[in-house]
Amino acid sequence: MQRFAAFVASDFVFHRFPDGRPYANPLSHDRAGVACFDRRTGMSPEDYIKQRVDDQIDWHSKKSSRNRKIYQGLTLLAIIAAACIPLLSAATLLGDEPGVAAPLAAGVLGVLITILSGTLSLFRFHENWVEYRLIVEALKRERFLFLAGVTPYDPQSPEKFTRFVENIEGMIAKTVISWGQTAQRPVLSRDPKKAGGVRLAGDGEG
Repeated sequence: MQRFAAFVASDFVFHRFPDGRPYANPLSHDRAGVACFDRRTGMSPEDYIKQRVDDQIDWHSKKSSRNRKIYQGLTLLAIIAAACIPLLSAATLLGDEPGVAAPLAAGVLGVLITILSGTLSLFRFHENWVEYRLIVEALKRERFLFLAGVTPYDPQSPEKFTRFVENIEGMIAKTVISWGQTAQRPVLSRDPKKAGGVRLAGDGEG
């Protein structure tokens, strides 16, 4: 009985879902697939998840949170500035003596709104927030499917870890490609054929 218990303990590592239900961690018992993959790569599934998947989730989560805070902060500031302009205009009209302070303040607020709108559009804080959050949730979902041993990661399949790595790296590669394409869009260059003309770098002549 003790030998049987020791065999089970060495072959399966039990974890629990958030609701308390136990499940066997497929990272530790698939000798046919995972152990073979480890011999080829020198990296265990635990190491890959910790060093690659969890690291990417943490990095994208921080970036998503940062872009969300900047986007919401700048948007709120623009809303407040826009709301103050009518008040300043009303104060100018209702004042006993015309002054320059209120119109000047309204003009400054108008310039500030323009700057904030341009900053939001240029740095794409909202888009970055959403994109980073989407990749985080996709990586979390893929990690959960692998740990739970459900489709497409059948615990009996010798290729489940290989498929897991391919899917994770595919997600990361798509993110890198998307970032590279986006990074080229704001690059502006002067069109020598049009005085003062500005076009996006890489745009066609037609």
